[in-house]
This record gives sequence, structure tokens and C-alpha cells, in this order.
Amino acid sequence: MNSVCLCYHILYNIYTQLITKKFSVGYCIDYLIPVHHSAFHSSAYIYFGKDTNIFYNGDLRIESPSTIFHCDLRCFIEKLGIERVDLALIEGTNFSSKLESFPITVNMLRDAFNKIFIAYDLIVVFIDPLDFELFSFLLDFARMFGRKVVVGSERIFWMVEQIRDRYNSTTEDIYMAIEGKAPPPILLNAVSIEYDILQNPRDYILIVEPINLLEILRRMKLWGKELKIPRAVAVLTDPEPNEGYKEVEESVLAKWFEMLGIEVYRLRLSGHYYPHQFSDLIGILRPKEIVPIHTENPYYMKMIFEKLKK
Repeated sequence: MNSVCLCYHILYNIYTQLITKKFSVGYCIDYLIPVHHSAFHSSAYIYFGKDTNIFYNGDLRIESPSTIFHCDLRCFIEKLGIERVDLALIEGTNFSSKLESFPITVNMLRDAFNKIFIAYDLIVVFIDPLDFELFSFLLDFARMFGRKVVVGSERIFWMVEQIRDRYNSTTEDIYMAIEGKAPPPILLNAVSIEYDILQNPRDYILIVEPINLLEILRRMKLWGKELKIPRAVAVLTDPEPNEGYKEVEESVLAKWFEMLGIEVYRLRLSGHYYPHQFSDLIGILRPKEIVPIHTENPYYMKMIFEKLKK
């Protein structure tokens, strides 16, 4: 028995104890389905037994900020000819047991960055080194506003390769910052933060990780440079609650920003679907039963599901 089928049987034996209907397993066929998430590239799985199918969604967004993808979860489910699933193992990361603020949606993110690109001269955006969807989103925005994207972190360079090789898009307007420590794996034009970006800030958007920007800011302080730019902004885009900025304390960054006259905003577009999108996910899968996973509030998810079934 291969590992996927073994996993299928283990999940089956565990979760049939939690639901009333008995499923027969039989043979096993599995499909990997690409899904939107802040960690590229993520997948859901659908397992087909003799007369049973089980869906496991892992971590996913219902909608992506990027326009580079041509097929979403609904599209792939329809392509596989799946009318409904028998059992869905559904993550509920954003079903928190705590009181939460209303989340930033994709449309709200677009509106916020539209205002940022209009209002500010120097724009620096922190992104998670796995969030390819957000990188692609920022690249689209930069092109729309006639700005060049400058990558200032080694761990983000792989995204440029994906843009070129996987999605056949040009990288001529993507640059590397010469102040970075390591050269990129592909040939890119180079610009200087000191002599290019700071002199002509409206020509660029700088995309970095927090740790790399902190190093750059320290160098600027050593250079004795002052930002003679009317409007400068740094945008934090941590996709995971309380996890994305372990390497650098935000308070430390904030002090450096304050010294350099940079405004700071946090725009957290979650890497997971939001509770108000749960009904959309159920509508796509039409599961007979669900098992909530990766959540602080499984009973709430089950309660909503039972209402949606009626």
C-alpha cells in the first residue's frame, strides 16, 4: 500500500468515529489540487475510494490578491467532475476563540495600495519570503503606476524566477538592490538604494524582508544620510497571526522608521480564508460531513455547517 493510500485509510479510521455515516474505502485514487495561500505553492487533496471521496484542503485562501492564476478551487473541482464530497477535512485557522478585528479582504488591500501608490514617494513593503501571491500582486500594481520593483532580500529572488519561468512574464522591470548581500540566481538589472531609489523614489517600490531592511536602515544611519523625501511609507504585510516577524521585533523597526521619518502601516491579508467565506467553501465542495481541523473553534464551524446544510 502506497503512503497516500495508507494516509487515506488512517484518516478514514479516525474520522468515521466522529461522523454517523459509514463509508466503504476500497481502492484509492488521489488528486493534488493547487490552492491559493500565502505559502507558494500550496495544495489540497481529494481521495477517491470505492464509493467514497474525502477532501482535505490544508491551508487556503478563497480568493487570491494575484491575477496571475487562471484556475481556483472551484475551477479545479469542476474540472475533476466532482459534484460533491462525502467528507471534507476543513481548516479553520481564522475561526478564532478570541475577539478579532474585521479582516482585510482582497478588495480592501487593492484600495489601500491604490491610495499608497498615489500618496507616497518612497514605498517599502515587507513580505513573507513564501508569499508569492502578494509579490505578484505588488508587481502588477507597480506596473500599473509605472514603478520598477526592486528586490532587497535574497530569499525573495526565487519569486522572480517563478514570474519568468513558470508564468512566462517579463522580468525587465524587476531589479535587485546592490546593497543586498547576495547576487540573484538569475540575471537582473541592479540599482542603488542610496543613489537611485532615494534620489528618484517615485520610480521604484522596494520589496524586502524585515531583517534585510533593518540592515539597510542601519547602513543609511552610518552613511549619515537623511531622507529628504516628502512622503515615505513602510507597509507590513504579515500573512500569519503573530508568526511572521520573529526575526525582527516590530518595536525595533518602528524606532528606526521614526528616526528616518518613515510612516508605518500594517496590512494583514491572511493566508487563510475568512469565517465569512466559509459558506463559499461549503458551496464549492457541498460536503455531506465535515471535520474541522487547525482551528481554535471547531464547534462553531460545525454549528455553521449544520445550518448551511439545511
